[in-house]
Amino acid sequence: MKIILKNIISALDKFFVHFRRKKMPPVKADKILVISLYFRGDVLFNTAAIRMLKKIYPDTVIDVLVKSRSSEVLEGNPDINRLIVFDDIMTADYEDNSEFKAGEKLSLLKKIRKEKYDICVDFTGKYTTALIALLGSFKYSFGLNYNGFGFCYSKFIDNDTQNTKGLLIDKYLNAVKEGLFIPGNRWEELYNDHKGKCFIYISGSEKTEARKILKNLDISSDKPLICIQTTAGWKAKEWDENNYFMLLEKFITAGYSYILIGAEKDRERNFRILDALPGDQRKYFLSLPLKLNASIISLSDLFIGSDSIGLHFAGALNIPSVGLFGPTNPSFSNPYGEIHKFIYKKLICSASENKQYCTRNAGKTCLTLECLQNIDSDEVMKNAEFLLNLKFHTKGISA
Repeated sequence: MKIILKNIISALDKFFVHFRRKKMPPVKADKILVISLYFRGDVLFNTAAIRMLKKIYPDTVIDVLVKSRSSEVLEGNPDINRLIVFDDIMTADYEDNSEFKAGEKLSLLKKIRKEKYDICVDFTGKYTTALIALLGSFKYSFGLNYNGFGFCYSKFIDNDTQNTKGLLIDKYLNAVKEGLFIPGNRWEELYNDHKGKCFIYISGSEKTEARKILKNLDISSDKPLICIQTTAGWKAKEWDENNYFMLLEKFITAGYSYILIGAEKDRERNFRILDALPGDQRKYFLSLPLKLNASIISLSDLFIGSDSIGLHFAGALNIPSVGLFGPTNPSFSNPYGEIHKFIYKKLICSASENKQYCTRNAGKTCLTLECLQNIDSDEVMKNAEFLLNLKFHTKGISA
């Protein structure tokens, strides 16, 4: 039914294309609203595009509409003036409130209209956000839309990010290029230091607290420190607990230090892994706020984990990483650069090169998850040793 409705709306969109507002983006903009309502990883990917907006409009106020689940990702970001936290818009089929809450949405719209933003940039692309772009009293709007509501924008970016080849970060950047009609030569100048790069900002106090935590755990600064996140956005993306146990055994034998990070809900899984090891290993799991987890990653020599916010933090912080991919396509989200390796066992049911997810509903309906089960701890260890040797030999130190 959803597909039929979307097709009808898309057909209407093509009909109304001749009536779509033909405005050009303003040369000067005092205020910009960015709509970024997905999960933490997606919001982090949007930071590259936000940085680009700030580069194009350096004196402009940029506010971001974000959900509470992801607001911490943007805290302290110098490119952003204010976060508008609003949870009553459904953007996913899971972990989202499905109540309509028309009154709350109208109150938000009134608040936005009162701000008199010049430009709206919609990176969420749902029918509700499209209506905000249409009715928010903006001088100009552009964005992606996955529900066929392209007619709501001054400039619609016709790109289904889940079904086109390439890094998600670059797709959001390209939306800025198309939405602001930036010519190729000018774009090359602007884009030069942005390829595959997103941003997380850690305060001095957060880094100091992370150092104290590691010091209290008696983690030696003379040994390579490997940070691991064993969990991900959904279970199908998580490597098996026994594989993590075998990997940690290898780290102990090699003399590496390690720390497991996650949220409070991840404690039981991580304790099962650590309890299988000799001695008191439980202390090496940290249940911390998101930014402190990022701070721990920033002090580590290597990150290992699935397609998760931790892996993307490692990319933003230039910390070498080994990404473990199964039902998701690494070409969409693995950190960009030589210091970021990934392991991906492609099967007949795996995602094609222009698809973000496998044919088993991103693994949620898969009974075997062979793609992840086929990843061997020896192969992960081999990649970890390669990156540690690369890092420490560059510094003239032996790992």
